[in-house]
Amino acid sequence: MIRTVKVERDMQEVTVEGYRTLGVVSTFIAGIEAQCFSLVPDANTSSSSAVQAIKALFTIGLLLSSFGAVTALLAARWFDLLKGDEVDLLNHRWACAREGFSGPSPEHHSKRDSELNEKFEYTHEGALPSPSIREQVDACKNYVRNWIVAQVIFIPFYLILFGFYALVIGIIVYTWKFQALAAAIVCTAIVILGCVVIMCLHLNFETMGALNLMSFRRLRL
Repeated sequence: MIRTVKVERDMQEVTVEGYRTLGVVSTFIAGIEAQCFSLVPDANTSSSSAVQAIKALFTIGLLLSSFGAVTALLAARWFDLLKGDEVDLLNHRWACAREGFSGPSPEHHSKRDSELNEKFEYTHEGALPSPSIREQVDACKNYVRNWIVAQVIFIPFYLILFGFYALVIGIIVYTWKFQALAAAIVCTAIVILGCVVIMCLHLNFETMGALNLMSFRRLRL
């Protein structure tokens, strides 16, 4: 009998790959934004205010995407250097981020739970995975610096997102100013559809319910 064994991926690997992918995507978007400058007519032959607005949006998007790429790769490197208890704490924080997650209790909590009749819970303010991790966390003194790093590490996503939207808005302004009405309407409809899809991907869904309703069958002619 052949048994399928499923191994859950280490969250350090998932985090590092995620940030590296963000860096690649941001670099790709920055390249598109740089190429879009060639679409904008010369200010001497068209409305200077519209041209300046479009170029400003493309420039803002290019800067945001460029810094998004750099910071994403730096964040990936930061997570890649974690080891030992640091990785365990990272996995614990990922578990805390999953709403309603009820994973296995850490080993040292099994005896404690049976003695005190308490249940281990994955909450941000709850117990940490091991006493050694608790000791290391309590020994940290640079709270302000640690808090800054903890917040800044998630900035790359927002830099890339805002850079992307600056590009999209610049393209929309360009199409309405310099393209035919039909093209402007179609481009606007595409942008609205894309924004709706992005919002839908952030719905408060139930993973099992969503997976059960998915179909991976290919469309065949």
